[in-house]
Amino acid sequence: MGHILQTLPSKLSDDPLVNLIYLMPLGALLGILISLSHSSGNIWLRQRNYMMLSTILPVVALVITVSISSNIFLSLGMIGALSIIRYRTPIKSPYELALLFSFITVGISLGVDIRYACFLTLFLISIPFLFNLLDRFA
Repeated sequence: MGHILQTLPSKLSDDPLVNLIYLMPLGALLGILISLSHSSGNIWLRQRNYMMLSTILPVVALVITVSISSNIFLSLGMIGALSIIRYRTPIKSPYELALLFSFITVGISLGVDIRYACFLTLFLISIPFLFNLLDRFA
C-alpha cells in the first residue's frame, strides 16, 4: 500500500494556478461521486439543490485552502466565518452534516495533497456499499 501512495503525485504542477485549474473539476467530480454513492437510501440527497451543493462545496473549500495556505491570520478568520455559516444553516440530520463536512474536507485535502482527497473519497464512497452488504447478512 505504501508503494502505491509513493507512485501517485501529490501535486499536478508547481504553478499554483495550473494546479487550481486541474483540481477544481476534480473536486467537483469527487463531490458528485460521494453524493451519488450515498443517495441510494436517501431521497433528499437526489434533489437538484443538494447535488449542486455537493459539486460546489469541495471546489469552494479547495479555493479557500489554496488562498489561505500562506497567511495564518487569514486562515483563522476564515475558520471563524465558516463556523458562523455552519451554525446558521438548517441541518436535517446528523448524516447530512457529516456529508457537508466531508465535502469540505475533500476540498481542503485537494489543496494539500491529491492523494488524501482520492483516498478519502474512496472511503466515503465505500461506506454505503458496506452497510448495504451488512444489511443483506443481517
